[in-house]
Amino acid sequence: MELGIAFVPYAPLGRGVLTGAATTTAELDATDERQIHPRFAPENARHNAALLAPVRRLAEAHGVTPAQVALAWLSARSRLHGLTVVPVPGTKRRSRLRENIAAIDIDLTDGELSTLEGISGQARATGCRNSHRNSGP
Repeated sequence: MELGIAFVPYAPLGRGVLTGAATTTAELDATDERQIHPRFAPENARHNAALLAPVRRLAEAHGVTPAQVALAWLSARSRLHGLTVVPVPGTKRRSRLRENIAAIDIDLTDGELSTLEGISGQARATGCRNSHRNSGP
């Protein structure tokens, strides 16, 4: 049954984890709210950075950013499953907004999608998403 609704993924770039810009609290400004998020704690950052390595390789191969690869993957998943997915990545800069929009034009091959599917099927990122929860992804 068609419901005519869309899925809006929460923090589709993992609060910056999938951008590769900041993976640990040491890389964040002291006033950055992510300082208290367990995903950015040094003990979790190494594990999470390893999950990001294949995304970085794909980004380099396409001449795009890891964030764009992540958004292109979401777009491909949307088409595959016939769902309307409207990711709303947070950003403070117009240049990042343009970068995020450009991700729609990235065509990932079946092999690349398979690589990304393998990552998504692995153990999740270590450390909960925010400071409001004690455990979980």
